[in-house]
Amino acid sequence: MIGHESDPLRTHLPQDYTVALPILVDARDPWDRGDPSNALRGFARWPLFRFIEDHGLHYATALLEVIRRLTSLLSAKFAVRP
Repeated sequence: MIGHESDPLRTHLPQDYTVALPILVDARDPWDRGDPSNALRGFARWPLFRFIEDHGLHYATALLEVIRRLTSLLSAKFAVRP
């Protein structure tokens, strides 16, 4: 089931999933990591992982590489479960 969290990304990213993935990875470096004392700061990244989960199941190798590179922003454990 596709979640509404990834809908804006699907609208604005390239429709070709393999072209969209590098854009997600590139977003990692300039990402504002927020106030370290805020335990919820990582959840702003949730749509990135939801996009991976919702649209990437047919691209397992690429999906796992992107998850590996983005996990420093927030745990990607939910994106690999489906």
